[in-house]
Amino acid sequence: MTKVRRLKVKALPKQLPDFIELDITPLKIGGTIRVRDLKSKGVEFLDSPSNVVIAVRTTRNVAAAETTADKK
Repeated sequence: MTKVRRLKVKALPKQLPDFIELDITPLKIGGTIRVRDLKSKGVEFLDSPSNVVIAVRTTRNVAAAETTADKK
């Protein structure tokens, strides 16, 4: 999984957004939003479509606690 902090975009100056707002409400643990899922009128995303923009993951502590609970 490639982590992305910045996105390369191509757009006319008037259509270039100041920010891109994403609704992450429907994401569950393990869910991701990739570049191919982004939509913005007049903007072309130049990064690889498979690059992950947002991922919902558990912390190591939670994963360890779940593993311990499963063993009991």
